[in-house]
Amino acid sequence: MHLLVQAVGVLIAAAGLVALLAPDALKRTFRGVMSSGPWLAVASVGRIVLGVAFWLAAPSTRGVVLVRVLGAVMIAAGVAIPLAGRRRLTPFVAWWVERPDRWIRTIAPLAVVLGLLVVLAGRPA
Repeated sequence: MHLLVQAVGVLIAAAGLVALLAPDALKRTFRGVMSSGPWLAVASVGRIVLGVAFWLAAPSTRGVVLVRVLGAVMIAAGVAIPLAGRRRLTPFVAWWVERPDRWIRTIAPLAVVLGLLVVLAGRPA
């Protein structure tokens, strides 16, 4: 199960690299997600499933606390998405997509560092 944690860490770091090197590609992805019908349900269920997997995997990892906290945050986000609803989330995503490239490139290294921390925390205990 720790491999799932590490794989998610790699994906987070990769998304950070994409944001750093090609912020327009990341923006296009977000615009595409917003235009698809079931994105809300998929995002919600996906976060809850990953959150539960992180929570269950935590004891077998080196970063038990970090993995558990991330699992709890994912579960909370998965529950919050349908509570917020499409009407409230659409303007937020639209605002995020309109941020200047330099702004996105400024925060992108944080995603890379977080992804690498998750990879390291996900190593077997």
